[in-house]
Amino acid sequence: MTDVIANNCPLTVIEISDKGHFKSNTVHVAPGGYHLYVENKKHFSLSIDKKIHFSRPSIDVLFTSAAEVFKNHCIAILLSGANGDGAEGLLNIKKHGGLTIAQSPASAQVDIMPQTAIDKGAAAKVLSPKEISHLLLRINDEYSLL
Repeated sequence: MTDVIANNCPLTVIEISDKGHFKSNTVHVAPGGYHLYVENKKHFSLSIDKKIHFSRPSIDVLFTSAAEVFKNHCIAILLSGANGDGAEGLLNIKKHGGLTIAQSPASAQVDIMPQTAIDKGAAAKVLSPKEISHLLLRINDEYSLL
């Protein structure tokens, strides 16, 4: 996954290691077989706890820990997927005041994951991948002006 993202992204892309540090202008990728937690505002941690929604890493684990650490400074995007993983975590981010986005089911290769989040009321915005890209660029531009 890291190579696929790196070949399609202008940012540095790294696979996270246990107790790894956040790095600016970097895409951090969870290694297969581990849950990824946001431990604090500087570090990640990895776990081999039981699978959630048949998944390890679980999006719910990542999103819930990110919500607790970053609260209203968190942006989460839930894309195409074949189970309900991510919907509860996205809802936690929304409850903490973060921005939550689900891919529009019509644009998803498999719509179960974003549709579950939408049905739970977890997505503040429902957008196509192109619309998500435009929104992130707009947010980046606004943040850069601060």
